[in-house]
Amino acid sequence: MKVGIVARIRVNPRDCQSLLDVLDRAGVQRQNMSFSGCVSMALASLLETARLQKIIPEPDPFNYLNRLSQYVGNGNAQQNTRSTVAAGMGRLGDSISAPTLAGGAQAVRPAEPPGVAELDTSAENEYAKTRLSQLVTEKDMAENGVGNWPEDKEQEFQLLYKIVYPHG
Repeated sequence: MKVGIVARIRVNPRDCQSLLDVLDRAGVQRQNMSFSGCVSMALASLLETARLQKIIPEPDPFNYLNRLSQYVGNGNAQQNTRSTVAAGMGRLGDSISAPTLAGGAQAVRPAEPPGVAELDTSAENEYAKTRLSQLVTEKDMAENGVGNWPEDKEQEFQLLYKIVYPHG
């Protein structure tokens, strides 16, 4: 059983193309990925970028149920409200756009990830954790028949694992 919440969403055409750009920019091989997998991976990548730039906080695992209780479970009590909101948003079509994290100001583009040798120890560890997390997701997807897991990624995975978990 996989962890997480399954969400059915409609992605507008502009964002459909942009999420492919996000994956390409992150170096994700998407040849054998489903579009749902692409959406999930792009969202995870953008959220991790926002966490690293301190735009959003690191989630508190002990607060999970408190924050998500209204979205987890059978949800029948909110069905009418959700239907009304969904119908209204559907009528807006392409005219609706998501707010930016910069509050309408010029969004800060993340710099290219620096080489590990250029980073100090704490920054190196943060980059290694982020990249290792991405590789774990890709490896898991490859093991479930989505995508492939080439030898170069396995070598990168092993190297980063040693950096993040130096004592095994």
